[in-house]
Amino acid sequence: MKKLLKLSALFLSLFMVVAIQSCKDDPAPAPPTLTGPTSVASVQVAAKADVTFTFTAAGGYQTSTVTAVGGTATVKTPPTAGATTGSVVTEFTAGNTAGAGSVTLTLTDNKGNKVTQTAVLNVTISAPPTVTLLNASGSVAAGTTIDATVTITAANGAKNITYTTTGGLTGAPVSPITIAGSPTAATNQVITFTVPANAVVGSTLTAIITGTDNQNLNSSPVVFTVTVSDVANVLTGTLTANKTLTSGTPWTVKGQYIVNSGVTLTVDPGTIVKGDKATKGLIIIKPGGKLIAVGTSTQPIVFTSSQPINERDRGDWGGIVWLGNAFVNQGTAPAVEGVSPSQTYGTPSTSDANAGTNTEDNGKLKYARIEYAGIELSPNNETNGLTMGALGSATEIDYVQVSYGGDDAFEWFGGTVNAKHLVAFATWDDDFDTDFGWRGKVQYGVAVRAPFIADQSGSTSFESDSQANANPIGTICTDAAKSGCTQGVFSNMTVYGPREYSRGISGSYTRAMHIRRRTAVSIFNSVVTGYLSGLQMDDLGTSTNYPTNYDATAASSTDLGKLANNELYVSLLPNTPSDIGSNATALTAISNATGNSMFGAGGGLVPSTFPQTVYRAAGAANNDYAPAFISTWTSSGTGQALRNNWASAASTIAETNNDPANKDNGTIAFANGVGTIVNGVTAGAWTEGTSVAVVNPYAGSGLRTTPFYAGSSSTSYPSNPDFTLNSADATVAGKRLDQGASFTDARLTSGFTVTTFRGAFDGTTDWTDGWSEFVPLTKVY
Repeated sequence: MKKLLKLSALFLSLFMVVAIQSCKDDPAPAPPTLTGPTSVASVQVAAKADVTFTFTAAGGYQTSTVTAVGGTATVKTPPTAGATTGSVVTEFTAGNTAGAGSVTLTLTDNKGNKVTQTAVLNVTISAPPTVTLLNASGSVAAGTTIDATVTITAANGAKNITYTTTGGLTGAPVSPITIAGSPTAATNQVITFTVPANAVVGSTLTAIITGTDNQNLNSSPVVFTVTVSDVANVLTGTLTANKTLTSGTPWTVKGQYIVNSGVTLTVDPGTIVKGDKATKGLIIIKPGGKLIAVGTSTQPIVFTSSQPINERDRGDWGGIVWLGNAFVNQGTAPAVEGVSPSQTYGTPSTSDANAGTNTEDNGKLKYARIEYAGIELSPNNETNGLTMGALGSATEIDYVQVSYGGDDAFEWFGGTVNAKHLVAFATWDDDFDTDFGWRGKVQYGVAVRAPFIADQSGSTSFESDSQANANPIGTICTDAAKSGCTQGVFSNMTVYGPREYSRGISGSYTRAMHIRRRTAVSIFNSVVTGYLSGLQMDDLGTSTNYPTNYDATAASSTDLGKLANNELYVSLLPNTPSDIGSNATALTAISNATGNSMFGAGGGLVPSTFPQTVYRAAGAANNDYAPAFISTWTSSGTGQALRNNWASAASTIAETNNDPANKDNGTIAFANGVGTIVNGVTAGAWTEGTSVAVVNPYAGSGLRTTPFYAGSSSTSYPSNPDFTLNSADATVAGKRLDQGASFTDARLTSGFTVTTFRGAFDGTTDWTDGWSEFVPLTKVY
């Protein structure tokens, strides 16, 4: 038995030795491997990104840990425990600083073996999105809606637009608004906001709007402001019964507001009327209707833009179109430019210049401002600040300012209406435009031009036509008959042109006055400054309306035009003429004509000769660009002499320049005496080529230079410039603006106040004080 036990123990021992030896011979499992991304991924700061590693683990997956540089990381999707192959997804959250980043993963298998791999990243900053508003504000009544158009631009793709509101304002779609397709180009989103029915009139509600991109970057917020208006103060449609606009809460013109025939619109002193930009607000008084808008010097009436301060601009609304039944020299009743459906006016005739209700009373407009009005709908199709169509002579227009007009400031189409104390400020096209046989009278007007505010059609201060072409008009405006031509009369006008001395100006400024198409308009006792060219006449039919060698003291025929007792200061190009002394100038060639000489030509008119009648720099090769004192012009192909276009011995013309070599920059050469021209030859007290005194033209005449727009902006121009003459500086005999006015001409014997001064102002009274405003952009209405 003992032997059997010993034998069993021996066999067991041998088995254990063999078993142990067999285990020692089995191979150990391979260590795990780990592979990271092969490319460098870019991650936006503060954004998240997945980084995936692949592995093999013969010993079976057990755990993994992760660390990061440039941000933080976590294991987002681990593999199944014991898995021998697969992937580990980590999530990297970038920090707030751009630069290098990395994710390091450590994997451990069931045998305790570990492997580590690092993925390199690039933390970047892309541009955040931007949001803008088509209109930053609007005005609607309580309980109504208003649309805000939001534009989002997102280089990383637009994700959504969010907004918060105040005052109970609600919006649709509701916030946040998902942007479909995540576009990177500019994308518009319309949000319709509803004003609560119980909102207080005059209160403001706001919506703060922000855009977010696909990197979760946010734009800077923009604010849409809604002003709650009184629905009763919205003017639109056709007025069929008399109405009075009272001061206090502003009135808003939406679309066309038409005052019907037989109806009177009254506007109280101090009332504010705003033209709506979105609907191109426009006031139209039809023939037979009346406008009674009479403010005071301390409570002017203001017609202005509905836009908030610092956002107003020319063309914000359509302005005032005021129509009557007086004469127009047309075959059919004309329609107002820029208005649809069409509105006709006037009594047309091509055979009777007395046709129409020429003494009609269309109402009153006094102590009133019209701002940012006039819209050009297409070339030669526009509304003005104040459009006057066939108004009668019993109509009263006095103390009216048009500022930052989108086309002309004042335009007369036929009629006989008169006006006094007009201000045209920073107009886009013409200041005073006359058409269709207008025969009214205007005394005291001032125009101030901004150097770079001008229309491509060629902006002027005075533009005058009889019709749209130079053809005869029936039997009333021909070479022989003049009664139906445009023949209104201006006196005591002051023009501060765009170029006070040598400032660069818009190339659209062509000439101070453009008189054409058979007009016979007259200008007396006025001063015009700041243009490179003075007067242009386009056609022989016009030039024959201005007679030769008129005697300024005689009562001339009333059916022809005349330009007399005026001062024209034309701003020359540098080096024209050349100055040869600090206090004296010898002029190469100049003729002091019998009247205000003609400048410029067009429509086939060419100067006959230049040599001894051109004021030019010595040796100037291209005299066509030199300012010309021409007394005789010829019509191309006919040889007929054109008339002296200023036609008054008392009128003068002078030049300013800013020649760097000239010690008296901005000077004028005044002749020692008034000469005359006979067949182009100088005669009289002053001899051509002799030295004459050099005097600053503005100081010598007493004209202040501060009202020039010059380098001003819409906020830096003086709010109340001083237009009075500086009589202490007015020292040049014959050129002083406080002297020299004449009212003996038959055109001036009625309807005008006799003055001794030329231009719109004397040395003591500035009639723009109190009621006018020259910085309307920041005016709170």
